[in-house]
Amino acid sequence: MRPRQYLVRFIQQHPTFRRSELESCAVISDCGVGRPFSFVEYDDSSPFAVLELENENVAAAIVERSILTQ
Repeated sequence: MRPRQYLVRFIQQHPTFRRSELESCAVISDCGVGRPFSFVEYDDSSPFAVLELENENVAAAIVERSILTQ
């Protein structure tokens, strides 16, 4: 299956920790090892990021563990 892009909205706190948090959530959710996971667009000054993920289940698993996403 081809990876899809997902828009993530962050809360307005801890902008320098957002990327690390999502990467950690992917590993904890067993979604970051051997599966597509990449940032298509990311900027610390923006409340949005675009991620490329395998499917909607992977996206849900990552966001479920995240405290900085809405």
